[in-house]
Amino acid sequence: MRIVLTLFLLLLGSQVVAHQLSTGYLTLQPTSEHSGAYQGQLQWRLFDLERELGLDTNRDGKLTWAEVQAARGAIAPLVSQAFNIRANSDACDVDVGPKWQIDKHYNEAYLWLPLQVQCESAEPLQITYQGFFDIDPEHKLLVNMVSPEQTGAVSRVLSERSPTAQIALTDGQWPGFVEYVYQGIIHILIGLDHILFLLCLLLGCVLIRRHDHGRAPYWEGQHSKRAILWQTLGIVTAFTLAHSITLTATALDLISLPSRWVEVSIAATVILAALNNVIPVVLRLGWITFGFGLLHGMGFAGVLGELGLPPNGRLLAVLGFNLGVELGQLAIIVVVLPLLMWVRNSRWYWRFAMPAGSLVIALVGANWLIERL
Repeated sequence: MRIVLTLFLLLLGSQVVAHQLSTGYLTLQPTSEHSGAYQGQLQWRLFDLERELGLDTNRDGKLTWAEVQAARGAIAPLVSQAFNIRANSDACDVDVGPKWQIDKHYNEAYLWLPLQVQCESAEPLQITYQGFFDIDPEHKLLVNMVSPEQTGAVSRVLSERSPTAQIALTDGQWPGFVEYVYQGIIHILIGLDHILFLLCLLLGCVLIRRHDHGRAPYWEGQHSKRAILWQTLGIVTAFTLAHSITLTATALDLISLPSRWVEVSIAATVILAALNNVIPVVLRLGWITFGFGLLHGMGFAGVLGELGLPPNGRLLAVLGFNLGVELGQLAIIVVVLPLLMWVRNSRWYWRFAMPAGSLVIALVGANWLIERL
């Protein structure tokens, strides 16, 4: 019981209020072929700039354009500190233009900064980025290099784990695809609500519900490993198929729902899946898993949208991110399922640990539901 209580407090303290990412966007375009000169723009969240520089000087909780303008002397040097751009080992000059603007992405205000980058030689460029990692280790920068004719583009994602990338228009789409696979893996591994929903499904995969005459229904360990594997395969396939459909459709703007209500619905799926382990209402989980998976796919798509999609190769980026989510999900199953199979015949597991753990997850989901509402 002490372990369960500790787990509850740890999960309750985790903040998964929404999948709001700290993301910056850098776009560069050669002014002409082989010139070594680039023009572009950098977009940083005002929220990140406020946390880094304290732009809200009167501390009224409202950031005004006048306060942003007053911080020009601090913001421009911050750009120089955040970037180290080189071409053939020679440092490039990075200058911030005077015409600043406010833009908006996913209900977040961004500062739009025009940039001029001058290098001694042309691409490939080596870009090293160190912006905002001190205040948010999960901060990312999406880099897009666009051809002079705007007919092609390549993309990279820079993070604290991989702050440096070499980028050239001749690279093709493969490195960008690999990067989005990596980002999909990272997201599922840090997406606690998705993990807990999947865990709720796995907890019952190793058990069977008995309905003996004259006795209240009860859980019991499933003796057949083959039956466990088939049930797990069916549930995971339903979840994978469902969230792949909505992830792709939402990311490509084929469907759209308010992100707030998607996040609220995801919290509700965690609660319902957990309570179903305690008081089983639905024993055949395939269809309900598919339906809940559609909502989780929209949540994945929201993260991908905030991360950003390259102007060219959007479908490839979506496929890469989706593949990464599947690989991360598979890694969780490979770790968790053997442990559950090992303890499934223990009385303490099916009588105490599984119901108690499910109740903890339901309480955590209820906490998220209240916060997101």
